[in-house]
Amino acid sequence: MKILKKHVITAIVMMMPAALCKAQQSSLTLKYDKPAAVWEETLPLGNGRLGMMPDGGIQTEKVVLNDITLWSGAPQDANNYEAYKQLPKIQELLKAGRNDEAQSLMDKDFICTGKGSGDVPFGCYQTLGELQIQFSYDKADKVEPTAYERKLSLQQAIASCSYKVNSVTYNREYFTSFGDDLSFIRLTASQAGKLNLRITMSRPEKAATRTENGELLLYGQLDSGNDAKGMQYQANVKAQLKGGTITTEEHALVIKNATEVILYVAAGTDFHQNDFRKQISTVLSSAVKKPYEAQQQAHIRNYTKLFNRVQVDLGKGTAGALTTDKRLAAFYNNAAADNELPVLFYQFGRYLTICSTRKGLLPPNLQGLWAIRCILRGTVITILT
Repeated sequence: MKILKKHVITAIVMMMPAALCKAQQSSLTLKYDKPAAVWEETLPLGNGRLGMMPDGGIQTEKVVLNDITLWSGAPQDANNYEAYKQLPKIQELLKAGRNDEAQSLMDKDFICTGKGSGDVPFGCYQTLGELQIQFSYDKADKVEPTAYERKLSLQQAIASCSYKVNSVTYNREYFTSFGDDLSFIRLTASQAGKLNLRITMSRPEKAATRTENGELLLYGQLDSGNDAKGMQYQANVKAQLKGGTITTEEHALVIKNATEVILYVAAGTDFHQNDFRKQISTVLSSAVKKPYEAQQQAHIRNYTKLFNRVQVDLGKGTAGALTTDKRLAAFYNNAAADNELPVLFYQFGRYLTICSTRKGLLPPNLQGLWAIRCILRGTVITILT
């Protein structure tokens, strides 16, 4: 795992006290000029319970879906009451520089005794699944996108993606709402009838999909590590169109010749909520009755109440026009040319914390809401909470 370079952290820590509460002039936006090549390059969105990470793919968009309550284990006393006896030996090995032996001893005796899903002790946080959007374009054998741009606004908690194919500009907008507790994906084309797509969902294990009442469902039940069944989960996707038609297959929604498509993604688990399926339906039914713009403004309003509590200004720089990955590389060579990048990193850390926790629910684990880790184009920011 790559960790944020030491001089970046030093710049943030040394300059922060004098900078707090000043007017924040810089644009707090991560931006890239290509789709994510790996999961770590996707853009994290979340509202404390739900999360999603779109990759901005041209022919297939992959969006990782998360629910912070989805866990593979079960309630149990997994304490190993004999583990403490091995602590002195582990300490001796570490002091002697025999780290591998210390690690082996910890793996053998200094662990919990619970059972989770499969071979994982006690259980672990699980991703909910993946949403796939497969796009079809005119002259499909010549898909050569131009003017590609992918962004994440930390000030609004909204991601976007835009590009041109065959003179048509395609735009996507994503947010996981701090308002009505579901995720939104809005797709538009600059020319009428140019959106053609097929929507599916999947999960590596313990999952099934079907269409029902015009919606696509992903659902299942995890193992618990004991004789009892584990947690149940479900995600529903509903589409609203301008122009075009929508049909359903057994495991997919198919949209043809649309100009705008809004996808509503609602999800939940039975963690302290036996009627979670009913709640999902209620959330979806309510959301589709409201204008998209109103939903977006409610999200921004609720999110900024938290994010705008801290502002930082370290002065201007000359690298703001670069994509985030190129900007980061340039910073290592000439940190003085980009006073705004330490601010971006600091605010990105705040953004991740705000988006992965919610009052009254679960605290973020080491990975936040997004299951593994969140990376800013090759540089990991670890949020310890």
